Amino acid sequence: MKLNLFRKSLIASLASISFFSGVQAKQPAAADVRQTRFGALQLENGYPSKATAARLYDELDFQRATQAYLWALPAVGFKALYDAQAKTFGARNGDVVLYQTLKDKAGMLTPNITTLYAFSFWDLAKQGPFHW
Repeated sequence: MKLNLFRKSLIASLASISFFSGVQAKQPAAADVRQTRFGALQLENGYPSKATAARLYDELDFQRATQAYLWALPAVGFKALYDAQAKTFGARNGDVVLYQTLKDKAGMLTPNITTLYAFSFWDLAKQGPFHW
């Protein structure tokens, strides 16, 4: 009980203090415009207008599409490597392909010259789980 009373009095006293001399707390205007990276956003009583909400959803869709592309890029690269190994070397599921020389790595994107690369792909949909 005493703690709630203390909190209420503390909040009331902090609300009455002006931290900047001569500056009063600004109440939200009926219509407000905020500048952002992707343009001006119209707020009505502190909430986005219908047009602003539509722009925000468009921006959200754009951001999600960009993230989907970035997250999918490694998987697409590995699928291309899998297809290239099958076409070039005749590698099947479970075969290990070793890249030793720079010439071997010619199809790879930004390989390290001194690193050996070994790849083995498993398509569990075709051959089922791996058993020892």
